[in-house]
Amino acid sequence: MKVKSYTIVLCLFHTITFTGQDQQFKSWTAINYGLELNKKWEIDFGLQLRLKENLETIDSYLAQSETTFKPLKRLKLLLQLRYYKKNDNQGNRQGYDNFFRYRIGIQKQFKLEPATFNLRLAYQNRLSLDRKRFDSEEEWLDYGKRSKKVFRLKPSIHLKIKNWPYDPLFYVEYFQEMDDSGISLSENRERAYRYGFGTRVKLSKNQILSVIYFYEKSESLSHSNQYASVLSVKYIFKNKKKVKPTKQTT
Repeated sequence: MKVKSYTIVLCLFHTITFTGQDQQFKSWTAINYGLELNKKWEIDFGLQLRLKENLETIDSYLAQSETTFKPLKRLKLLLQLRYYKKNDNQGNRQGYDNFFRYRIGIQKQFKLEPATFNLRLAYQNRLSLDRKRFDSEEEWLDYGKRSKKVFRLKPSIHLKIKNWPYDPLFYVEYFQEMDDSGISLSENRERAYRYGFGTRVKLSKNQILSVIYFYEKSESLSHSNQYASVLSVKYIFKNKKKVKPTKQTT
C-alpha cells in the first residue's frame, strides 16, 4: 500500500507538470561506486546514460568522479570531474560532441529534527573537446569552444519518517549562466530552475537505490523557454572503511 501511494504521487506530479506545456520527458540512469578513504575523504566514480525526446533518443553518455572532503562536522567541500558525449541532433552540424566539465562546491548540513536540511553552492565550467571537428579557428571560437560557466544554488530537505523505508527528499535548484569572465552573473544568459522530490532506499549495508523525479524550466533571451520532466534512477554501492577496534593495554 505504501509503494502504491508513492507511485500515485509520482504519476500525479508527472501529469500536472505536463499539462498545457510543450515539453519532453527525459530519463537519467546511473551507477555509482563510492570509496570511503577515511573519516574526511571520499571519492565516487559513476557512469550515466541519459535519454531525451520522450525516451526516444539518446541524449548523452557520462563518466565522472567526485571527491568529497569533510573539514568540519556537517560541512563538505566537493570537486566533480565529468566527461560526457552529448548527442546534438539539432541544426546544420549534428553528431556527438565531447565535453569536459568540472564543478567546485561547498555543502552545509543542518539538523532540524525530524529532518535534515542541506544547502549547496557550486560553480561549474564546461569545455568542448572537439577542436578537430571545425575547419577554422573562427568557427571553433564561434561555435565549437562553447565554454559555459554556471553558478548553482541547491537547498534540499530530507525527512525522516518512523517505520517508513521511503524517507522523502525535496529540493529546489537554481542555475545561472555567468559571463565570459566567470566573475559576475549576466541577465542575458541562460537560467534554469529544478523542482524535485524522491527517495533513497537502503537495499543493504552497502547498497542504495536513489529515485528522483524533477521538473526543469530553462529560460533564455536567445530562444524560447524549454520544459522537461526527468526521472533519475541511480544505483549506489558504498565501500565503507572498516574502523579497527583500539587495543586496550593492561
